[in-house]
Amino acid sequence: MTDARTVTVYVGDIQEAREFYCSELGFDFIAQYDNRILQLRNKGVLFLIERIADHLSKPSATICTRTNGLTQEVARLQGTGTVFIHKTPRPFPEEIYLPCGKPGPGFHKPSNN
Repeated sequence: MTDARTVTVYVGDIQEAREFYCSELGFDFIAQYDNRILQLRNKGVLFLIERIADHLSKPSATICTRTNGLTQEVARLQGTGTVFIHKTPRPFPEEIYLPCGKPGPGFHKPSNN
């Protein structure tokens, strides 16, 4: 395998997920099916965001994206309420990474490092 083509993410609130992925992270909205599934796209990768009642029992997703101007992007996301798991970027096989998400049930609490 060389490139991801589809990523599925399980969530508890489909509208909150749409706001986060589209408005805050800049993903493109493709379609919504009932109040259960969002179809989004980011730079060619298809994302299926599925609302399920027991989303906390499903494996979480790690989504790696590339950005120009990491410092500015971190500041922008922090302004929307996004919390970063680490205080500084970490080495990653491709480059560096800085995990983030919205606080709520199932969100990993920020570490001290």
